[in-house]
Amino acid sequence: GREGEAQSSLEVVTSMSRILAAKEAEVEDMREATDGTVVRMRALIERKDTDNARLQRTLQIFLNHCFKAQCRYCGREVETRSASSHVPACMARRGLSGYQLLLDTPPCLEWRIEVEGTATRSCDGQKKTVYLISARRGEMPNVCVSRRYRDLVKLHSQLKQRLTRIRVPEFKPLRGTTAGLFSASEDLILQRRRQIAVFLRQLLQLSVVADSPEMHLFLHSAELDHVDTHALTPNRETPNRQSETRGVG
Repeated sequence: GREGEAQSSLEVVTSMSRILAAKEAEVEDMREATDGTVVRMRALIERKDTDNARLQRTLQIFLNHCFKAQCRYCGREVETRSASSHVPACMARRGLSGYQLLLDTPPCLEWRIEVEGTATRSCDGQKKTVYLISARRGEMPNVCVSRRYRDLVKLHSQLKQRLTRIRVPEFKPLRGTTAGLFSASEDLILQRRRQIAVFLRQLLQLSVVADSPEMHLFLHSAELDHVDTHALTPNRETPNRQSETRGVG
């Protein structure tokens, strides 16, 4: 009986030793895996630190030696290295907030512009093309106006003359061929629609322009409307020529 008990005890001890050996092996494997993970993480962090240092150096070079930036609020060009102080000061003068959070949409980016189409009117026996423009600022109602192409040229000229200290977006008039001197072709009209949408979007990105009397007159004054809405004849377009819509931001 004693020999049987000793044999059973020996088997239990042997079994426990095997279990302990297996657990020790598992712990060792985990330690090696952890060490390997730590080594990889350290290498990744070192690479990221190197990349960040390179980016910071590139940014410093840009700030010290490269372009000027145009402030969206006053429209003036400022040195890039002084933009971080100029922009909040410029916003504060206009009662705007949100610079530190960088979460709020700047007021100058709340505009949406859509050139919905064109229409024709008869003037002195000639057909003239007008562009139907829809503008919306934030949650305010849409403003819909009809404008001749020359109104855009005039608006650009007025802004250039009055806002001499800012860089007004360019608006180069698109001219038709001699054969179509008195009537714009479909292709030219489509190109002008696209140009108008881009131009107005660029203008309204600048608060100093968006809030200017010239822009207010352009978007809100009925005196510029050259068309009796009852006499408008919408121009037909092919199905693949959709309205030009551009968002502002």
